[in-house]
Amino acid sequence: MTLRLGRVQYPEDFQHWTGEEYREFKRVRYAIADTLTEAASVVGAMQTLHIVAIPMQKLHKTEATVLSPTNDVPNLGFDWRCFEASLYCVRSISKEPPPAGDPLLLSILASLIDVPEHSQLLYTAALTISAYSEWVSASLDLGTDSVLLLKLLGVLHRALISKNTDTRGAAALALKHICAAAAAHLVTFLDPLVQLHVLAMNSMTVSQGTTPNLSSSMSSDHLEMHADDVIQLIEGLGHVTTALPVEQADPVFSALLAPISVPLSALFPEEPVGAKPDGNVVVKYFDCLAAVMRYVSHPELVATSFHELWPMVSRALISCGNTDVQCTEHICRCIKYAIRTSG
Repeated sequence: MTLRLGRVQYPEDFQHWTGEEYREFKRVRYAIADTLTEAASVVGAMQTLHIVAIPMQKLHKTEATVLSPTNDVPNLGFDWRCFEASLYCVRSISKEPPPAGDPLLLSILASLIDVPEHSQLLYTAALTISAYSEWVSASLDLGTDSVLLLKLLGVLHRALISKNTDTRGAAALALKHICAAAAAHLVTFLDPLVQLHVLAMNSMTVSQGTTPNLSSSMSSDHLEMHADDVIQLIEGLGHVTTALPVEQADPVFSALLAPISVPLSALFPEEPVGAKPDGNVVVKYFDCLAAVMRYVSHPELVATSFHELWPMVSRALISCGNTDVQCTEHICRCIKYAIRTSG
């Protein structure tokens, strides 16, 4: 196992690779990940974790001062490639994890909040959180301090505002998984999660350049999310909202709907004005609305809200009609999920 750790490490010249060289490196990594999983099933999860985490622990001990996201100037002495390779191996054995609450894995996950600002490092950190989301939930059930969740959310927020598209996508996926796995534990963090949702929707609105932000006082904080990533965030928040009693879920549900319903109402006002809205914009917003209707499993809230939204939805159907089949399909998909959840 020790010999294979070096083969998953990015070389110094990887930024100059051709597409084929990068794909070959990923194929090698996947093969080694499978080998590590098999090794963990034979040697044991705790022993395997101890071995693959050795490089990471050495870096923590020798260069703890550079593992800080607050450093304005990156410390070139920190070997991020070695750290990332070790973390990748930790992620690779997630199918054979140690028992919930294992101190070593808890310390590794908690330490991710201190990794330097590097897109590839944050990408692997986000996917590691995603891979261990069920394990994190089980550890919280056993009494692990919820400060761990706060740290993991901090890592994912940093990844979400990365300039790298893949890093942002990995963070959105991880948020979905951690919200689904630890929904009951995340209800205390709903305020910042909902604010993140609003920022994500606002960033999507700004990128479309069609409708104003929901709140002029809120900044997107450099958040720029792909529509598919926004939907993953909505799915995760849907699981957390569902974990609340219906009376507590009501205001959260309204907060999830507002940054979607307001732009849609502007796109399809009671008195049509000007040209028809861009079909791609319509599809994205109705997909977001469909995600809320699908993943918030409070039938009464969904039924009441969709009844209130129906005049706008019907105007959208009439506007698209037979002239834009794609829009009509996505609107009907939204209706399907609203009816299904409402029962």
